[in-house]
Amino acid sequence: MRTGKSRHGRAQAWSDTPAIRYAWAMSDSSVKVVTRFAPSPSGHLHIGGARTALFCWACARRYADAGRFIVRLEDTDQARSSEASARAILEDLAWLGVEWDEGPQLEI
Repeated sequence: MRTGKSRHGRAQAWSDTPAIRYAWAMSDSSVKVVTRFAPSPSGHLHIGGARTALFCWACARRYADAGRFIVRLEDTDQARSSEASARAILEDLAWLGVEWDEGPQLEI
């Protein structure tokens, strides 16, 4: 088993980390999981945003019937936001195979 350091410097098994224990506790099928990806439409989707979207999507899909993945475009930077950037982000997510349950629709 791989080990790492806790924030207190002690050796800790990865399976003992709070996030893993939380995921195991959440494995009950009665749990409703909702994840959200909210990029700012001020440019193209970058690798960090793609990773975050894929992680949130996969987490929601892990709970098949109870999981939901929401895309919400955050246009808080009005000066740099554009419809073309919003469309490009949605197209990039579609290219990655990410399907969202709520949010803007991509019309081709």
